[in-house]
Amino acid sequence: MSTDALKDLALPQQLQHWARTRPDQVALRQKQHGIWQPVTWKQYADRSRWFGLGLVQLGLKPGDKLAVLGENCQEWVFAQIGAAFVGGVTAGVYPTSPAHEVEYLLELSEAPVVVVEDQEQLDKVLDVRARLPHLRTIVVIDPRGLRRYSREGLHDFADVMDSGRRFEADRAQQAAAHLRTPALDDIGLMVFTSG
Repeated sequence: MSTDALKDLALPQQLQHWARTRPDQVALRQKQHGIWQPVTWKQYADRSRWFGLGLVQLGLKPGDKLAVLGENCQEWVFAQIGAAFVGGVTAGVYPTSPAHEVEYLLELSEAPVVVVEDQEQLDKVLDVRARLPHLRTIVVIDPRGLRRYSREGLHDFADVMDSGRRFEADRAQQAAAHLRTPALDDIGLMVFTSG
């Protein structure tokens, strides 16, 4: 497929193309403990798809919003593309927002699931959770510091991804039925402005 033809594909399909044609080439890198760690195109596609299938296991339906509250990281991208793989729409929430702004944006998006980066971002959501009737599930990327937290409705990012991986491995046809091919004019990302 020519690079020109890729422009007619939605992001999940573009990612699948690169995973097939360049599976072992580096797609992105992220620093962990001061060392850049590579992620190949195949890993990128697999992790995104597995996360999306994990969201299905948590009850995310096509058209549902997935809010993401955190700094730029590989998990942010896996969540966004993963949601698109299963027909969800990602709504980014600024990590610098105080709790009342987080509440407003989560209410506006009507997201049943929010991915938060860490304890700091989780605390903001927990402060306003009782006023968010749509919010059912919180997924935490970095669960350090949460030992004493109630785990009700709270999931670790790695566990959600692993749930999707197991779903695909154990029930391939059923998992494949949840994967979507978004149209180019489908909403892929909600971006809130400061104004």
